Amino acid sequence: MATAAPIATDERSALAAARAPRAALRRVSGAVSDGAPVDPADLAPLNRVLAAGFDAIEADPTGRLRTVQRTRGHGPEAALLPVAASARDLLATRDPVLLHRRGNER
Repeated sequence: MATAAPIATDERSALAAARAPRAALRRVSGAVSDGAPVDPADLAPLNRVLAAGFDAIEADPTGRLRTVQRTRGHGPEAALLPVAASARDLLATRDPVLLHRRGNER
């Protein structure tokens, strides 16, 4: 049986960088689904990730304008940006009933 290759340092730091926003997202979504107040400190890790990107406007091949998301770099935050943006949209603009608590708290 083959053994897994050791994780490179940059991959380890990327994984570590993903843990804080993941934990914050769990707490925020849990509070929203429970109807409880959100701790503002839990928004900071998510906002750090969101700050890695920005919205822009571009024309599609037919000339129709659309909103696109761009990143400011290639670090861990840039990799997490699509997840954070989807979470932002779900938490801030959708019906909180769509969220539900999972039994797996990890």
